[in-house]
Amino acid sequence: MTTLTGKTILITGGTRGLGAVTALALARLGPHKIYITGRPSSSATADTLISKIRSEAESNPNGNNICTNITFLPTDNASLASVSATAQKLLETEEKIDILICNAGIAAIPLGKSEDGYEIQFATNVLGHALLIRKLLPLLRKDTSRGARIISLGSYGYRMAKTVDLERVSGDGLAKDKDDFLGYQRWRRYTESKLANTLYTSQLAKQYPEIVSVTVTPGFVESDMVKNFGFVDHWMTKLGAKLARGQKGMVTVEEGAENTVWAATVEAKELVNGGLYDPVGKRVPEGELTAAARDEALAKRLWEWTEAELGRWL
Repeated sequence: MTTLTGKTILITGGTRGLGAVTALALARLGPHKIYITGRPSSSATADTLISKIRSEAESNPNGNNICTNITFLPTDNASLASVSATAQKLLETEEKIDILICNAGIAAIPLGKSEDGYEIQFATNVLGHALLIRKLLPLLRKDTSRGARIISLGSYGYRMAKTVDLERVSGDGLAKDKDDFLGYQRWRRYTESKLANTLYTSQLAKQYPEIVSVTVTPGFVESDMVKNFGFVDHWMTKLGAKLARGQKGMVTVEEGAENTVWAATVEAKELVNGGLYDPVGKRVPEGELTAAARDEALAKRLWEWTEAELGRWL
């Protein structure tokens, strides 16, 4: 790992789980400033995390290397208005952002709709981050000599998605969608959102090659979110962890954050722009990606659709 001296970092969903562990790990590497986002209801959790980091800095003989300049930005990642407001605040107060970690996410929840009319998992996992990235481009492109990074959290679940069905994300298509007893449809919506994350990253690399954009897979993490799954979903997750190629089973949150921390700290020359990385730091070769993840036409269609949907916010 390299030091992060002088870096400004933004982590979405940084108040708990993978995001909180990532924030703590990166704070120990001495960046200039860290922002974490989370739902407005997570302010107490954010305060606890920030206090933990500051206490570690005070009690550690080398604590002056730990970043204590940490700010919580209340943000609902499913709300485009909320994401836009957070981005605007950063545009007005910051000179640059060096590392943006798109960590916030939800998984396998019942059918729901965001305040903007999109399927809730797609709104949270994909559109909220896409809007944040697009609005923060001026800060991410500020210092092209060093190159900013955008790190998006992926999932082994993308392998299950055959496509990204944009017709079912909003409007009449979403209105006709429904859940089923075993939960197939909620998992379909989740896996399609994670495929969309992977495809969107590949397009970011093409559209803005001066920024290094990668997708990282944390593995099958025994997070609080997973622990709160119902019996069937929890059992399916554990089964998937046993069967997944290169996966050793369920991992801790600390282990799950290692790939993100690696991508944030490794030398830029070690990263392939637009690449997908399995834990830890193992790039998935093009030939081992699923057909859907290699589908350039689908990636372009997703990019164009997203640009059109977000147009009024840009």
